[in-house]
Amino acid sequence: MGGPSEIAFINKYAEDLNAFWNRTKDHLLDWKSHYQWPPGEVPDESFDTRTQLEHRIRAELDKQRCLSKATFDAVLRWGFGTDSGCSDKEVRQASRLAFDHLRANNVAQAARELVKLPGIGISRASKLLALSDQCELGIYESRSGHGLSDLVDRAGRRVIPVPPGRVITGDARTKDGYCDAFEQYTWVL
Repeated sequence: MGGPSEIAFINKYAEDLNAFWNRTKDHLLDWKSHYQWPPGEVPDESFDTRTQLEHRIRAELDKQRCLSKATFDAVLRWGFGTDSGCSDKEVRQASRLAFDHLRANNVAQAARELVKLPGIGISRASKLLALSDQCELGIYESRSGHGLSDLVDRAGRRVIPVPPGRVITGDARTKDGYCDAFEQYTWVL
């Protein structure tokens, strides 16, 4: 279990999380078997690509505690089809701070460091962070947030807000609010 905030969150939503788990647990393997990204790629290739990116990220973090622009942009090309447009210096500075926060188990602050970069929102930031450790972190974007949209509290409010996407409108939050939601999303996973 994590820190006091995570424990308080889990305790607050324990009934809601258990109810959601009971509704979805029998579907997980089927959903996983249909995973593909980018669209059209077969599931095994999709997972292999993610694993290759994770190894690349981890190697750079082990060697230099930050990401190069080449690796940063490789993740964004995989996820969005475009480079970041950020300089190597911007990427190295922001990723060093972000992964320092992540090593300290401060997921929201790690995301905040990345979303300070121009053109980087929570979907891009979460891909960069999540692919550094797929066993502990998940990608938080419109599709995954929407997948949790029926995880609601007793009053019927979503526990995890849905980030905006190209097709999914999402919930209105600030960049900072989405960074907090990414951390909570991680706790749910």
